[in-house]
Amino acid sequence: MQYEDRKPNNESPIHFAEETSTGSRRNVNWKPPPPGVIKLNTDGAVQPNTMEAVSGGVLRDNSGRWITRFCRNIGSCPIIQADTWAVLDGLEIAWKRNIRHLEVNIDNIEVV
Repeated sequence: MQYEDRKPNNESPIHFAEETSTGSRRNVNWKPPPPGVIKLNTDGAVQPNTMEAVSGGVLRDNSGRWITRFCRNIGSCPIIQADTWAVLDGLEIAWKRNIRHLEVNIDNIEVV
């Protein structure tokens, strides 16, 4: 797993666009956590032909400022494992940073 403490130039990524599976773009609104709570956003991805998987995420405060980001090259696995690795890595990083008030967002209901 890799993670970085550097903050990107844009410290307020509240509104952004993401590419859908069809190649179109849609706007996404990030909702901040309550004051005193850190938000963990995670995701996993699997290349369907090879099953090569990666996962990652970001921790942000209630102003949208990045605390840290992380990623992992997993190898070969199904998407539920990639998504689970992302959550586990994010929780481990938060714990090591003494973050105890955490809101977790993930797009895979099976992991929840």
